[in-house]
Amino acid sequence: MADHYRRFRVISEETRQVVDSPAERVLREGGAVADHTVLVSRDGREYPIADSGAPIRDGSGTVLGVVLVFHDMTAERAIERRLVQSEDRFRGLQESGIIGIIVADLTGNIVQANDAFLAMVGYTREDLAGGRVRWSEMTPPEFAARDAEALAQLAACGVASPWDKEYICKDGTRLPILVGAAMVEGSGECICFVLDQSERRRAKDELRRLNDVLERRVEERTAELSEVTLERAHRQIERHTALVAAIN
Repeated sequence: MADHYRRFRVISEETRQVVDSPAERVLREGGAVADHTVLVSRDGREYPIADSGAPIRDGSGTVLGVVLVFHDMTAERAIERRLVQSEDRFRGLQESGIIGIIVADLTGNIVQANDAFLAMVGYTREDLAGGRVRWSEMTPPEFAARDAEALAQLAACGVASPWDKEYICKDGTRLPILVGAAMVEGSGECICFVLDQSERRRAKDELRRLNDVLERRVEERTAELSEVTLERAHRQIERHTALVAAIN
């Protein structure tokens, strides 16, 4: 019987070393076994599996055989790999300092924040730990309605489309930001990215200032041209009048 079950080649997921098949373990130990291993097929393909085995006994307790159950874990392992990759990407983004990232609840608390976010708003880790960094209190009243729309989106869809708003920083200044949010399933919390829009705001203000300057210059030039045109017309009328007088 043992020779029959040795046709299964099973290796450890961690060490990649060949391990006993569950059938051999059941026959040797006399009881049920379970493990997570890798089953190697005849053509060399590998399948991560959850394997288990149990003895089949007759009325006297003699082992007549073994029942084996192999559950293919390929899909589960793929999900785990994607999750690890996603966590690595998120961790890299969080630590990059490029963008502010917070974990917040829907009542106004910020429970986690990266250094980039804290630098944006001027708060410290001590402020965060002490519960003094609340998005609801940092939001000016005129943005409350837009925040309410985002909260409704989160409740209905689990995500909120990015929206423009401002935060009141610790020193009282206002920070223009772009915010996006997604719920963390089953936690009642959401992960938010916070993008500093200060440079964009300054660029827009500078563009508006330059446009105003240009408009004033156009108006001034138009006025100058109008004066020149009137002066030329006046001189032409004078010459015409003098010519008519000479003829008469």
